[in-house]
Amino acid sequence: TNSTIAGNSATDDGGGIHNNSGTATVTNSTISGNSANSLGYNGGGIYVGTGNFNLRNTIIANSVNGGDCAGSFASTSNNLIENASSACGLINGVNNNIIGSDPNLGSSTGSPEYLPLNAGSPAINAGSNAICAAAPVNNLDQRGVTRPFGLNCDIGAYEYNIPMSLPTGWVGSVSVSSDKNLVSVGRPHIGAEVASYDGFASGSTTAFVPMLFKDAFGGDYDAALYIQNVSGSSASVSIEFYDNTGVLNCTKSDTISPLASKGYWLPSVSCTSGSLPAGWVGGVKVSSDQPIVAVGRPHIGSEVMTYNGFSAGSTSAFIPMLFKGAFGGSYNAAFYIQNVSGSTASITLEYFDNTGTLNCTKSDTIASLASKGYWLPAATCDTGSLPAGWVGGVRVTSSQPVVTVGRPHIDTQITTYDGFSAGSPSSYVPMLFKGAFGGSYNAAFYVQNVSGTSANVTIKYYDNAGTLNCTKADTIAPLASKGYWVPAATCDTGSLPAGWVGGVEVTSDQPVVSVGRPH
Repeated sequence: TNSTIAGNSATDDGGGIHNNSGTATVTNSTISGNSANSLGYNGGGIYVGTGNFNLRNTIIANSVNGGDCAGSFASTSNNLIENASSACGLINGVNNNIIGSDPNLGSSTGSPEYLPLNAGSPAINAGSNAICAAAPVNNLDQRGVTRPFGLNCDIGAYEYNIPMSLPTGWVGSVSVSSDKNLVSVGRPHIGAEVASYDGFASGSTTAFVPMLFKDAFGGDYDAALYIQNVSGSSASVSIEFYDNTGVLNCTKSDTISPLASKGYWLPSVSCTSGSLPAGWVGGVKVSSDQPIVAVGRPHIGSEVMTYNGFSAGSTSAFIPMLFKGAFGGSYNAAFYIQNVSGSTASITLEYFDNTGTLNCTKSDTIASLASKGYWLPAATCDTGSLPAGWVGGVRVTSSQPVVTVGRPHIDTQITTYDGFSAGSPSSYVPMLFKGAFGGSYNAAFYVQNVSGTSANVTIKYYDNAGTLNCTKADTIAPLASKGYWVPAATCDTGSLPAGWVGGVEVTSDQPVVSVGRPH
């Protein structure tokens, strides 16, 4: 247990361990660089004769003669054996064994000596926590370092725990692993600008990013696009830029390294075929041979914002936080719809205010793969009208799958968020504030009832320690979108203290969608 067996040799079978009777159990050990006799003997690392052998969370590698292992095991779990042709019959992936991979061991060091794992070793986080926790391992490695350092214990006698740091100028992305369900939000700070977007639970081989610009609307509207390869293999991607009439202006082919996040600034994008003209407005379709995720980042004047790309569309969409000359006239909004199908989409837009009243209905068509924008102060209606001061949300129904993005303008600030294809009886909004960090961090969030029946909702405010500070029950009319300004939040039970930082859980007897808006 927690042992390093290295650099040994035998005059017959079994350079590291020879077991020919009884039962041997090896747990969280590293067996490397051992050798059986070169004259036709076997098991440079381990030889199992007539005895029983249990191998768990252990590395066998770098054997000089006789291969890594000869014989067969009674039981195995979470081991790494480098030589696939001498692995005692173990199969890669079965019982979480890793067969045929170099463990990437460092040089012998320490007293007693051990072989450290180098950064990037496949043994890191690949062990069983249950095996590490049980006696005789007791969550310690050979040096006495606590396991696990990451999500899972490492295979072998050594637990990789070398702290890393991000260099100045770093640009990239994060992969989060957890033993419980979680949600995540990114918040880029670009100069004086702050934006936010949702993390992704998984990737897809297709992504749509519906609201992008190149020197549009007098030259003040530009955009960047980011794509992350979320797989362990290099991704070959094709990026197709379609304008707001559905014309394919530019195709860009590129390669993205495993787990890398790569950015494309539209004013300087180069095309494999075609070109992007100045004044271009549209969206992109990204195709890849590996799963990817994508984020759009429009720049409007000095304002910068971000939103998530979409893996697929839907024939319905909900956009819950929109305005027309509201709150003194300084709150307005636009929204964008991209048709992600190969056929023209016939769409209907329904504008419901925060009481659930249907104020305006508009029919339109969107060409295949086109991305079309709607500015609420200039909205036209087939029936009804939008009054000044309007606050609410939009329901989009379409004959073809579409994706949507909302873009509120709040005085001089502009932000964006994704529309939703459907609602759920529960929702989580993870980045909210009340007079936090010196008093300048506050937040609002909006909840839209996407059903045809009034929704009874319960809002629970949990701080960053998991304490339930406030519970509020409310009713939201059918298809209404209702806002909650956290500094003015009222509670049925509890209260929100100044400086509060946390998130909310929304539960409802009808499907709802929600959007957070940090200030």
